[in-house]
Amino acid sequence: MKLSTYSADQVYSLLEGIETPKHLHSKPTGLEQDEYIVVNSLPVPAGVMQGTYVNVNCHAKDIRATNMTGIPNRSKIDAMANAALSILEKVTLTDMLVDFEKSELFREEQFDEHYMNLRFKVNIINY
Repeated sequence: MKLSTYSADQVYSLLEGIETPKHLHSKPTGLEQDEYIVVNSLPVPAGVMQGTYVNVNCHAKDIRATNMTGIPNRSKIDAMANAALSILEKVTLTDMLVDFEKSELFREEQFDEHYMNLRFKVNIINY
């Protein structure tokens, strides 16, 4: 059996070629970055085939414009998301299946940033 951290660790390692700073589970407190990726996972049940979800969240500071706030930096967000997606949709592993499920753009007003959540269905095959 594998822990929930296993699937996040595996996806994180697959993304090592992306130059954007990456963090497992959450961004460290106090770390200032204009763009970054966070990889985390949801709970994993027991069984021969363990199915879970892994989130790849691509964060970027909002664009600053005169008299306007909350404008997502879509070019940076989309570049990170497309880089992650292009790597993960080509993955072929013997012990794990990774399938793209959905994406959604979220605002984090308290941090003046937006992020694209890429959700992947991950099936871990225990032999």
